[in-house]
Amino acid sequence: MDDKLKILLCEDDENLGMLLREYLQAKGYSAELCPDGEAGYKAFLKTKFDICVLDVMMPKKDGFSLAQDIGVYQSEAKAYMDAYLAKYHGVRDYMKSIVEKAKKDGYVATIYGRRRYLPDIRHSNFNLRSFAERTAINTPIQGTAADIMKKAMIDVERALEQAGCKSRILLQVHDELVLEVTEDERERVAELVRATMQAAASLEIPLLADVNFGKNWAETK
Repeated sequence: MDDKLKILLCEDDENLGMLLREYLQAKGYSAELCPDGEAGYKAFLKTKFDICVLDVMMPKKDGFSLAQDIGVYQSEAKAYMDAYLAKYHGVRDYMKSIVEKAKKDGYVATIYGRRRYLPDIRHSNFNLRSFAERTAINTPIQGTAADIMKKAMIDVERALEQAGCKSRILLQVHDELVLEVTEDERERVAELVRATMQAAASLEIPLLADVNFGKNWAETK
């Protein structure tokens, strides 16, 4: 790839978007993040970005759902998806191979081996079969992310106990942990949580964790 390429990432999952932006910038590319798909697509049309990535998890979408996300006609969304898969044939090949494997095995699995069975993967009904195929494509990616988050939560709980902290986990929300932290443990727990979550899995792209404080969840945003 040309190191002068300007890439616009349209990803509503802020943490995933930031992770990809950091990775691309580390590789020497110019990358900017927009959390709104429709706004990002319009910005792409008006600016000099070379590539626009509309939702990293786009392969799980169909033309209808992508059209709703970015505010265009379904035909235009389908044309974009077709062009995307033609250009990035590795994504297309992954989608094809994982669906074929799911039809053969009857399930897909995360990198940790957790299975999701797909009884409709060979169904004669097009809508049921199509949904099962999209689930097959999506599960190894988002399912693995869920596995990593669950491990991170367990690791953080264990680390807090071993450190003798009074602070505790209140709940998990998607890829976030909400903790109740005493004022005197603020900095200590922040570093402990950040380090523990970033060490939850060893991947080619390093995991990043942000820590914010507030009197309520809204203030941490």
